[in-house]
Amino acid sequence: MSSRAAFLGGLTALGWARPAFAQAALTALRVAHVAVADAVPFEYAMQQGLFAQAGLDVQADLLASGSAAATAVVGGAVEIGSSNLFTAVLARAKGLPVVIVAPGGRYEEDVPTSQLLVAADSTIKSGKDLEGKTVAVAGLNDMSSLSVRAWVTQTGGDPALVKYIETPMSTMTGMIKGGRVDAIFVSEPALQNALASGSARVLATTYMAIGKHFFTSVWIAMGPWLAQHHDLGVKFAGVIHRATLYTNAHYQDVIPLISSYTKLPLDALRSMHQIKGGPTLVAEDIQPMIDVAAKYHAIPSAFPAREMILPGVP
Repeated sequence: MSSRAAFLGGLTALGWARPAFAQAALTALRVAHVAVADAVPFEYAMQQGLFAQAGLDVQADLLASGSAAATAVVGGAVEIGSSNLFTAVLARAKGLPVVIVAPGGRYEEDVPTSQLLVAADSTIKSGKDLEGKTVAVAGLNDMSSLSVRAWVTQTGGDPALVKYIETPMSTMTGMIKGGRVDAIFVSEPALQNALASGSARVLATTYMAIGKHFFTSVWIAMGPWLAQHHDLGVKFAGVIHRATLYTNAHYQDVIPLISSYTKLPLDALRSMHQIKGGPTLVAEDIQPMIDVAAKYHAIPSAFPAREMILPGVP
């Protein structure tokens, strides 16, 4: 059976059989998204017309980062956007009425898609050993640096004594190889590239210091808009939910699609750990980030994750 036939069969099993009657008028919905691997449920839904089947005319704006997409949502340029969970939590803690409509990517302890690496010949073994050392991270105030600080604490070190520098992941392997930094925090596919180079080894899966599983990215909207358009938020979430169930289970089939929008080589995608989408929007996959952010003073205090979740979504 072809991949397309298998996909269509999967959609039928999930209740996505194409209706035989004429499609009713669609409701326009502006969405900001980012070309990353964990966006595959959204990209698949767009490619296969699943939003249209749900009555939505999704007008997608491709932005450079989750922070830019979150800014577009907060500023009213779009109704729904993709954001990393940490950014969404920060916005909520600042009093912005950010609401999580659907999950994006989900970290799972048995699928380490992001790790802290040191040089292959490094003697560093713990957070205590990182004191006085330099760690390269993609963002100075994001979930990667937050997880490193938490791990350093858990393994006997003082995160205040570790220096962090912000740099693109594409340059990190060269930096660790050249001895310009002592450790690097990298995610797929840069993770596999760094390990394959032979110049680095895994020091720790620092995301474990946040939790065994949690959302890394989410789809957000503003509370006032959702108060007037709750049904649109629920429809969007329903499409993401059903598409995620399929793409999680058929990763090999969706690799060509991921490659088409991320521009990552097929071989790289096949060798890296699968970045799965969160199948269900639950507080248990949000609360760990809130609690760690509060512990390390990224936000003033913790709050119940359920306050951020749109009621009535899968």
